[in-house]
Amino acid sequence: MERHMQPDDTILVVDRDEKRRAQICFLLRNGANHVEPLNDPREFGLRPPTTGKILAHNDGRAISDILAALRRHSVWLPVIAYSASPQPEDVVGALGAGAVDYLSWPFEIDKLSARLEQLDSRLAAMRSMRERGIHARNKLNELSPRERQVLNYMSEGETSRTIADELGLSPRTVEIHRANAIRKLGASGTVEAVRIAISDKEARALGPDDLEQRPKAGMA
Repeated sequence: MERHMQPDDTILVVDRDEKRRAQICFLLRNGANHVEPLNDPREFGLRPPTTGKILAHNDGRAISDILAALRRHSVWLPVIAYSASPQPEDVVGALGAGAVDYLSWPFEIDKLSARLEQLDSRLAAMRSMRERGIHARNKLNELSPRERQVLNYMSEGETSRTIADELGLSPRTVEIHRANAIRKLGASGTVEAVRIAISDKEARALGPDDLEQRPKAGMA
């Protein structure tokens, strides 16, 4: 299966095993990908990439080390973990650390290419959600802490009376905070203000390096 390269189609292969790393790079290059081999996850702490995908061997620490290095530089890239005969605890640990997928080595180029194609469409949707979340967060930063509290309760479907009881405020005070939040957000009304809050929550639910819905582990 031939893939048409896009600017972010670079794949960084991180594996301390030189032989396995060379095999994977050979497979990927035959699949028309731009590949960059790396030996040590610590290399991401020096000058992390800003585009592409990371294919990393899961040795117990590599995935969390890579993602931590990216976060320190405010960079997010999808990390795909792999290992030979992965055990459930390996998969759970890697996905819990923030990997977006987990593959079982060895893999064939056709299956790997198909997996990358599937991942690309999901990443596009996730990036769109992240962009909406960033836009929403910038707006929400204009609110006071109390206005944020009120809006968060509203986004969960709570009434002004319930919010007042939860926060120890009068319903009238809650309404004032609601009106102020709508005005500061530049929203047309409560519905639009709640939509902004929900966009922020959805983006936060993705985490700094996570997908809303994780794929099943292993090659299909």
